Amino acid sequence: MKRQVIGITGGIGSGKSTAAERLRLLGATVLNADETVTELYEGSEPLKIELVKAFGKEAVIEGGVNRGFISRLVFEDELNLKRLNSIVHPLVQKRMEERTAEAQGVIVWDVPLLFELGMDASVDVTVVVVADRQERIGRVMKRSGLSFCEVEKRIRAQLSDFQRIRLADYVCINNGDRESLYRQIERIYRDIRGKNQL
Repeated sequence: MKRQVIGITGGIGSGKSTAAERLRLLGATVLNADETVTELYEGSEPLKIELVKAFGKEAVIEGGVNRGFISRLVFEDELNLKRLNSIVHPLVQKRMEERTAEAQGVIVWDVPLLFELGMDASVDVTVVVVADRQERIGRVMKRSGLSFCEVEKRIRAQLSDFQRIRLADYVCINNGDRESLYRQIERIYRDIRGKNQL
């Protein structure tokens, strides 16, 4: 089977990373954009220099990037979010492309901003995971300790589910239990692999 790259995305709290983890259990190699950002924040000196230039000395603390400071800046000002994305995401995409070139079979890119950043152009097929807004807010508040307003800000900073659905090749609806999400992901995975073998 030739290499095939699946881009999986969804808004904060949608369950996209749960879906990506299920794909890992089915045999896919999963590359997570958020984990890649963390690696870069901890180890990329050129990135730290660019962040200081863009956001000031507070952007970097001992051992890495001051994530709390950066988060406050970008979710309060759309211009700062665009600036951050223009600095960080080309590096993320490059690293994910390098790892993809080293992998075989099905590779999954777990990317929250897949469409927003144009990274969908680098994958073969796209999957979006969607969930009701209140469900998403509840999930994020429970796992992160963020307030309702903080979660709302993050949701508003991303594409709407409607916009993602229009752009995606496949859609998973994650308003039920985890088993329902797994069944949808497994069906999509079988369909994608079947088409890849034609």
